[in-house]
This record gives sequence, C-alpha cells and structure tokens, in this order.
Amino acid sequence: MEPVSSPHRFGDRSLYSWNSCRARTAARMCYLRSTPGSGRAVKLLHFMSEVTPGPRPFLDMPAWATLFARVVLGLIFGMAGYWKCFVLTLPGHVHRFFLPYADTWIAVWLLWAVGLVIPVVELVAGWLLVLGLRVRESLIALGVVLITVTYGHLLKEPLYSLTGHVIPRLALLVFVALMADQDRCSMDGWWRYRRRARRERS
Repeated sequence: MEPVSSPHRFGDRSLYSWNSCRARTAARMCYLRSTPGSGRAVKLLHFMSEVTPGPRPFLDMPAWATLFARVVLGLIFGMAGYWKCFVLTLPGHVHRFFLPYADTWIAVWLLWAVGLVIPVVELVAGWLLVLGLRVRESLIALGVVLITVTYGHLLKEPLYSLTGHVIPRLALLVFVALMADQDRCSMDGWWRYRRRARRERS
C-alpha cells in the first residue's frame, strides 16, 4: 500500500470527520506494519484512533463533557462522604439523619446498618468517580444511595421537594452513566484500550 506521506493530501473538509480520521489512521497503520521497527508508531496511531478520535482530539467535546460531569458528581458524593465519616462521624450521622425515623416501620437495627453504610459508600464511590476507576460499579452504588435517600425523605414528608438535593445528583448520574463509553479521560477508558489492544495482538 502506498504510504500516506502528508495530511495535506486530504484537502476536502468533509474528510475531517470520525470515519475519515479512522480510515486515514488505518492506512498509516497498514503501511507502518510493513515497515521494520515501527511497532511503537503503530501503537501510538492505534491509541489515537480508538481513544482520542478525530483530527483535534483535545476538542473531543463528548469526552470532556463526560469528564466534567463525572468529576463534579464524584466531588459531590466524595466530599459529603468525607464530612459524614470524619467530621460528623458515622455514629453522629446515624443519630442526626436516621434515628428520627425510629417511629416509622423501619427497625432501629436497620436504621443503624443503613446509616453506617451510606457515608462509606458515598466516600469510596465518589472518589472512585473522580479517578475514573470502576465507574459503572460506583454509579450503581450511588444510584442505590439516591433511591434510599429519596424514600427516606418521602417517608417523612410525602410532598418533599426533590429539586434541590436529589434531582441534580440524579441528572448528573444518569448523564455519566449514558456517556460511560465516551469517557476516555479516565482510568477505565485507558484500561479498556489496553484490553482491546491485547486482544487484537493475540
């Protein structure tokens, strides 16, 4: 195959799209594979094609939007978990937020169990989101926390407004979950690329 010597050969602006960039990268990879000692160049081009597609990967807006939403969501839960665990303390969290529900159908031992677990889940899952590590598992765990908190508020006050606390967090969580495959600026995204590269080599 004739080497692609210069990007100026692709003068048509319509070529600067996802598919055309992948096609040009594939052409370069085919040429480099036939050239001795070009293994590192092939790996670099493959990473650019799969992880940061497009001619201007720095401006990959879906990846940036997912990164921003994930980090903000992680900070919201991570900092809340830190405060509950180390400032308020776990027993203080139970006494302040859960024991007032002792007059409902929920048993006291269950209030203690849930009240002790939720801050730890928020702390761990929140900071995992910030790092981009185990994102899917963290989102599921935080979704369960949001369901629990929503039920608790509505149990005490059936007309409780969710717009100030639950809805913003839920909106961020749903967005990050739907865009998880676009999240290339994360540890999970890097590991997905590494696993795919190993499968292709084998």
